[in-house]
Amino acid sequence: MSTETLSRDVTVEPLTGVSPPSLATALERLRSLPDTAGRVRDDLSSAVRCFCRVMGKDPASLPAHLPTLRRYAKDAVPAGIGISRGRWRNILSGLKRALDLTHCRVTARQLRGPLSPSWQLLLSNFRNRFARIVFGRLARFCSSLGIEPSQVDDSVIHKFRGASEAETLLKDPNRVVGQVCRAWNRAMQSVPGWPQIRLSVPEDPRRYALSWSDFPPTLRQEVEAYHRRSLKPDLLDPSSPRPVQPSTVKQRDQLLQRLATAQVKQGIPISSITGLGDLVKPANLREGLRFLMDRAAKSDLDRDRPVPNQVEAIAQLACSIARHVVKLPEADLVELDRLRKHVRRKREGMTAKNRERLGKLEGETNIQSLLNLPARLARRADGGPVTRRSALLFQTAVAIELLIVTVIRVGNLCRLSYQHNFMWVQQRRERALHLIIPKAEVKNRVDLECPLPPESAALLERYMSRYQPLLAQGNGTDALFPGRNGNPKRQNGFYVQITKAVMRETGLLINPHLFRHFCARLHLNDRPGEYETVRRVLGHLSIKTTMDSYVGLETPAAVRHFDETILRQRTDRYTPPRRQR
Repeated sequence: MSTETLSRDVTVEPLTGVSPPSLATALERLRSLPDTAGRVRDDLSSAVRCFCRVMGKDPASLPAHLPTLRRYAKDAVPAGIGISRGRWRNILSGLKRALDLTHCRVTARQLRGPLSPSWQLLLSNFRNRFARIVFGRLARFCSSLGIEPSQVDDSVIHKFRGASEAETLLKDPNRVVGQVCRAWNRAMQSVPGWPQIRLSVPEDPRRYALSWSDFPPTLRQEVEAYHRRSLKPDLLDPSSPRPVQPSTVKQRDQLLQRLATAQVKQGIPISSITGLGDLVKPANLREGLRFLMDRAAKSDLDRDRPVPNQVEAIAQLACSIARHVVKLPEADLVELDRLRKHVRRKREGMTAKNRERLGKLEGETNIQSLLNLPARLARRADGGPVTRRSALLFQTAVAIELLIVTVIRVGNLCRLSYQHNFMWVQQRRERALHLIIPKAEVKNRVDLECPLPPESAALLERYMSRYQPLLAQGNGTDALFPGRNGNPKRQNGFYVQITKAVMRETGLLINPHLFRHFCARLHLNDRPGEYETVRRVLGHLSIKTTMDSYVGLETPAAVRHFDETILRQRTDRYTPPRRQR
């Protein structure tokens, strides 16, 4: 195990000024406990060792400091070494108790202790167990400090958030505090005798962008005009840009909003940013990029990335606007181009993050676990009554199955319609279900037609007949993955749903887009050198424009060949339950 300590680790306890010991010290103190505490000693020692094994670190390299340990636990994948979610919660609880029992943690314990009579009376009005759990931490915190329910205000919530960060292993203390504030405000309207004090919900610290309404109206008008021209350019105007997808317009709008915010954060007066010309000036652009670079350097997420993706994207977008829309002087364009080249990252194939995640799929166990995941989820959903929970479980199984056998992008996946995108095709003596997506809905403007294997078609038919009507909630929609309002699910929410399900069941951090790389790698491992098959299946276009016509025509045959390789390695297949007489 590595004995190196990350730079984000602490050397001094912030609340007391005392340097915390390491987890190795906690293990030594646990061994010195009396024999009467043998069972407790063994359980807590096991929890500490299991935590270190999941982190892949030596106990001597991990400080007994809960905020630092929480940052490690946030990125942990315990299922990767066979630890279930329940066992992981017990490990975190045992780790915290071990630090308390061995006096390795010296912070004030304000989230523990009995409830005062006033808080007991207030919480007794709740019949909802979740509401009692949400308010339980706040009630114990206030009881330990002698704060009555009528005295709770934003200052108390600020102290409560500090205690939650210092004394718990919660994955996201800020989210828990937000839940408490929102539940408190709802209780004002529904619970008799609740203190009529509205609490301010804390903002997400990751969000920093200002609203477009905070800027001069002329800036927003020019941005909207730029978006309209990008969506519907004048085909008879030689200077008009190429048309782009609505998703590209949405992404550009976010990048411009972040650039404008970054310039304001750097001290540029907000009243001076009146249009796109002010936004892409070399001096202003340099200040905005400097803010984004400094912010990324302080973030744990981008600590290994020299230039964040959004910095390069913003620089590229600003140069395009300056040259084709604003038409800045040539001297400014040369300076902007030099700035863009400085922040441009060298690309050498797949990113390091994707390579690392795919590297964990080398073993046969992990490959089979991922390939057989849809069948396992479907059988679990079929094993009980039809509820919304089982329907969502079966929905996730269908989504993962389609990602494996069709390798489509998640944007197309969440917008699928059973009536418009699926068609039964007669093939000799058999009928096959084809997934058809017109090129107008595809990112690279290529018609997609993917025949589904029989087991995938059976899974889809079972979902549409039994579970999809429940999720549609009587809206009569034929969306394959309907949301609560009957419209197709939002891409971000569906992205998270699939990623969390894969991590929970297999311990692998595989997002929906990574399924494309995973299936391509399986095929190349089985048939080395067939890059052209992979290129056509994934829809990657070559430089030669003559290849465009062949991609759409040959996709069904290529996908059928592609699926044979993948399905041949699957050991667990879904079969619908027999209909009871």
